[in-house]
Amino acid sequence: VQPVMIGEDYALYVKKVPGAFFFVGCRNRAKGIDCAMHSPVYQMDEDALNAAFECFLAVYLDSVK
Repeated sequence: VQPVMIGEDYALYVKKVPGAFFFVGCRNRAKGIDCAMHSPVYQMDEDALNAAFECFLAVYLDSVK
């Protein structure tokens, strides 16, 4: 994974409560979905939502053990 420089205030939240931050890929060049976010023609591969949900659920379930 290539490093990415972003601006985000999330670190201020996790000073107060535990948390995690991660990216969910939403492009799929095989389906022709390859526009960048914040583009006027942005599309999202909705299959990414399933993967994101599974990841969030795994993190949550691990946290409530």
